[in-house]
Amino acid sequence: MSFAVLRSPLRLRAGLLLCAAAVSSVLLTACAEEPPAPPRVLSADERAQVDAFADEFAAAVDSGDLELVERAFDLKGLTERIMEGIELQGGSRRDFMQGLEVGLKGNGPMQGVVGQPYRYLRTIELEGQDCLLFRMLPTAGGVNYHAFAYRVDEPVEVRLIDFHVYSTGEWLSESIRRLSLPAIAQLNQSFVDKILSGPDRAYVENLGRVGEMSQALMTGEFDRVLAVYDELPSALQDQKAIIGLQLSALSSLESREAEYIVALERYDALYPDEASAKMMLIDYQMLVGEFDAMLTSVDWLEQTVGGDPYCDVLRASGMVVAEDYERAQEFAQRAIERESTLEDAHWTLVTIGLGTGDHALTRKHLAVLRDDFDYLFDRESMSAEPIYADFMATAEAAEFFDSP
Repeated sequence: MSFAVLRSPLRLRAGLLLCAAAVSSVLLTACAEEPPAPPRVLSADERAQVDAFADEFAAAVDSGDLELVERAFDLKGLTERIMEGIELQGGSRRDFMQGLEVGLKGNGPMQGVVGQPYRYLRTIELEGQDCLLFRMLPTAGGVNYHAFAYRVDEPVEVRLIDFHVYSTGEWLSESIRRLSLPAIAQLNQSFVDKILSGPDRAYVENLGRVGEMSQALMTGEFDRVLAVYDELPSALQDQKAIIGLQLSALSSLESREAEYIVALERYDALYPDEASAKMMLIDYQMLVGEFDAMLTSVDWLEQTVGGDPYCDVLRASGMVVAEDYERAQEFAQRAIERESTLEDAHWTLVTIGLGTGDHALTRKHLAVLRDDFDYLFDRESMSAEPIYADFMATAEAAEFFDSP
């Protein structure tokens, strides 16, 4: 008998996780620009303080402390990255940057992330920048990683200035910049005529169509999403965010699975070093039964992020679907040995116990979920669930419910 993982950690399909609303509002009060401070070499003690900050930041995100999280951001530094390479005449650039900053204050960069399970992993180098790498486990399922570019002021004060979202393959500044281009073009048409080229120009010129795709995706008109995508110029079709809309639509249409495979392979070919493509491949490979390929993709992902125990949960989940319960249990147990608080690893072991008839294993990890993660299990409700039928008839189930 095949059992789906009860709390599947997969489901890694594309889609923008963050939307910066009102980022293009423009205020007319000028503000002076200051050049960013050059990075400085940190001592070992300062590095330790940066790590401590990262742990505190992750705890704030996890607990839903939006005010504390937003205080860690240097919004002026973020707007400077958004506007890098964009020249507007006179005071327009300063005015626009001020408008961006005000918009970001009202629509914090971490809205939609705060309150999700969040963990600091390590410092990494990404695109030549020192970054703080965090793992997010969305409540809807899946895994994502955020790499934060930062600076350290004196005395040691860490300020976050941007972050790279692994599931979309973009920096937050890139996403907001793209959303801001139409407003910039309204301020200075010559910016479009003389400066914008390639994908940026195509985005501005096809803004209505992109908006139509996004709206159609939200309303479930997936064929319409794909029809509009086919009408876009090739320079725009190759953008990560636009391919994400295409893949999201295709993944929702079983009748177009062959097209989904082709589009996914094309995305991987266009961006071979992007984790976003591999994360979608993991999902697809598990669903179609390409388990060896899935394990290879997970290996690539773990190497890319520099190691993460949650990758063992992904491996275990794939092996559950493959009904290779022995390997699944090895991976799940290893995940817990590496990080004991991985809730999904315990759910995976519950699933393995149900699938193999190892009722002691099921009881053990249901107890962990109850005692350590505050889950409430109701005897009557579980008895009504077919997946628990065999377990509920055992002495182990009676012991589980009768124990304090």
